[in-house]
Amino acid sequence: MKRVIWIILALLILVALFFSIGLIKPSIQYESKITVDRPVDRAFMVFIDGSKMDQWLTGFKRIELVSGMPNFPGSIFNLILEMNGKEVTLKEEVVDFRWNELFSVRIHHDLMSIENVNQFTPMEMKTEITGTYRVTGKNIFWRSMLVFARGRMEKRARNDFNSLQRVIESS
Repeated sequence: MKRVIWIILALLILVALFFSIGLIKPSIQYESKITVDRPVDRAFMVFIDGSKMDQWLTGFKRIELVSGMPNFPGSIFNLILEMNGKEVTLKEEVVDFRWNELFSVRIHHDLMSIENVNQFTPMEMKTEITGTYRVTGKNIFWRSMLVFARGRMEKRARNDFNSLQRVIESS
């Protein structure tokens, strides 16, 4: 009987530790960066071209304008992705748009919110693209889970940016 009590107590401590992670660290941040061998105007055009997103954005199915004018702050899109064999719809709001310089969005999902800022920096005939991400779980469970999912999210962003680099340089 004492053994069962100790096991239950250990499990309760582990659960409490898990949830405390979400209280201590409610969001995660990471960055992905590439340098493409194309001028900034070409790199930016490929980045915002919805017809090319399936070539570099993992799971991309389509993007639909919900309200506003495309690429204007306040405009809202549905970004439809396929994840684990299921269609997932993310609500994407344009926060800031500066031609050949910046594309910033806030992405809403049932489980989390993502603030994504993509900065385009000209470097003679090349362009450095930096994506910064801040992901916040919508509840204590998902805030805690994000800490463990960070590596996977960083890897996905890195893979998407590497694919973006190939698409830009082949255009």
